[in-house]
Amino acid sequence: EVVGLIKGLAGQVKTLEHVTAPVVRLHFHQQVQELVQNSITPMIKHAAKKTKKEMTDMLLILRTIAADWQGGREPAAQPELQGKSGAEARVIVARKTPPSNSQFVLMRALITRIVSRAETHRGGYFSTDELKKDDGKILKAWVRSTWHADGLLRLGTVVDTASDLSDLYLREFYLEMTKAIQFPISSSFPWILSSFAIKDSRSGKARMAEQALFPLEIYNDAAARALSALKQRHIYMEIEAEVQICISQFLELAARKVYSHYRQRAAALLFPSAVAEGAALLEASRVRVLLRLPAMQILGRTVEMATAVGEQVALLLRKSMLLAVMRFEAKGLCRVRELAALHRMASVTHRLLVQDGVHLPDFGETWAEVVEALNAIAVGGRLVKHVVVELSAFFLPSMTFQEATRTFKEGAVGFPLSDRSEEESELRKMEEDSGRSMHFLHLFGTKAVTETVTRDLLTTEEFGPAHAIDLIEVLGLENVGLLLTSCQDLLSERLTQGVLPYVLKIIPGVPRDTKLQSFKYGVDGLLKYLEAKLVDLITYSDLKWGVLQSLRELGNLVCFVRLLEEALTLSYAKAATSLQPLVGAENKHRTPPSDTAHEAGARVKDSLKLGSAAGGDGWGLGALQ
Repeated sequence: EVVGLIKGLAGQVKTLEHVTAPVVRLHFHQQVQELVQNSITPMIKHAAKKTKKEMTDMLLILRTIAADWQGGREPAAQPELQGKSGAEARVIVARKTPPSNSQFVLMRALITRIVSRAETHRGGYFSTDELKKDDGKILKAWVRSTWHADGLLRLGTVVDTASDLSDLYLREFYLEMTKAIQFPISSSFPWILSSFAIKDSRSGKARMAEQALFPLEIYNDAAARALSALKQRHIYMEIEAEVQICISQFLELAARKVYSHYRQRAAALLFPSAVAEGAALLEASRVRVLLRLPAMQILGRTVEMATAVGEQVALLLRKSMLLAVMRFEAKGLCRVRELAALHRMASVTHRLLVQDGVHLPDFGETWAEVVEALNAIAVGGRLVKHVVVELSAFFLPSMTFQEATRTFKEGAVGFPLSDRSEEESELRKMEEDSGRSMHFLHLFGTKAVTETVTRDLLTTEEFGPAHAIDLIEVLGLENVGLLLTSCQDLLSERLTQGVLPYVLKIIPGVPRDTKLQSFKYGVDGLLKYLEAKLVDLITYSDLKWGVLQSLRELGNLVCFVRLLEEALTLSYAKAATSLQPLVGAENKHRTPPSDTAHEAGARVKDSLKLGSAAGGDGWGLGALQ
């Protein structure tokens, strides 16, 4: 706060110098001329009349030093020189040209000599004073009133000197004492003060963020002193290098503080039950200060602090999206709900930041860039590609569909075709680079909220209708068709390569006289009969791994597509509801009270398909996608 007050006041004074300087110069010119042209005229008259030659000469010298006569010439009529009265008050020309510092010094020295002589040579019964007591008081008062004239006339230089805080940085003496090359930035006093101003979250200290930039002015003072006073270029280069690091870390710290605030606000909006009641959020006023930091002049360069903080926030938001995608790629399809939740978190955070004036790229464009949807080579982006690979390598071979709960769960026996070691290694590396605290910030804001939300979303490793809805949300309706085409290719591949070759081999091996026996033999008898007839087939080693596993994958694929179809129906119903005012379908697609959401969505989807098939530029399925 003290540094802020010093630098703030210095900045205000220097800003107003162009207003105050002409007034100060005019004032001192008027004050000096009033003295030498009018105030000392009675003194000269008194000294000349009493024949005090030495005093008369000193007063005339005082007038000669600084007199600025009207017309540039000394008046011809000066009755005071003969000790006579009648001298009129002289007109003083107003000028903004005060005496120089040398003139002030000479005048003060001469006046001091005059007053001292007058006090020493006091008159008595037989002589008179060389200078009247009242005249001596006038001269003393003038000296006192002009004592700070030099400082006021050089106000900018005086303010710079008074506000020079370079001693708070320069530490060559201590480097020499400790035999160290350089101290770390954590030991730099300007950085200690700036980082404290940002980090300090004590109640009632919201204004501390406003002081965050003032300590960085110490670097300007130190650099100016290193070049102008010390004339040591190597010290300036050390300061310049530290400033680059300090500005970079300052922007990262400020952006992290801002991003943390908006991330927690987004979590409170999306997961109110997970956010503890009365959870402490940064005061909004502190964050607004960091978002509106003024441009700063440092080492001759202008740094737009608010713009730079916004750019750092955009990088943090993009990193959160990337981390969410990488976690999904390393964990599997069952974690799609977490990906959807993090996608919504990023979207709400982006919206809140934009509402408060932060300039960020479009959210859709940023998300498309993260998932590589703009890549002309990878059609559909990395998410669609990963979902297809995940289906083929992990989901279909290892999951089991339970019709009762309409969910996929991991089977007791699975045959994954590969592992996720590469994705897990990349995720681990990114989390280590981010740090533990930033890890929770990129997820759901804080550790407590992250653990609560993750526990609610990931109670078991399963995939159900809610997961299908979230999968469509993160992929986008425009990519669902590509996913279904890939599922069709997988289905064809499993049939032609996994089932058909075995069926063609098994058919010739089945005895032709095999038929269902009479019910009199009972279930056990029938089973024993079939086992005896099909003993070669039962002992066929590739049956379970080949045919049965392929049938399992085919069934899983069909059930997966069915879940997607149901989720698509709901998505179309929601989209059609929002488009009703545009397509004029209020009456046609209004859902009767007896209809279920599934039936209404199917009816809307069919009508949209008809609109697309009919061609034209209407609001059909193609236009909606």
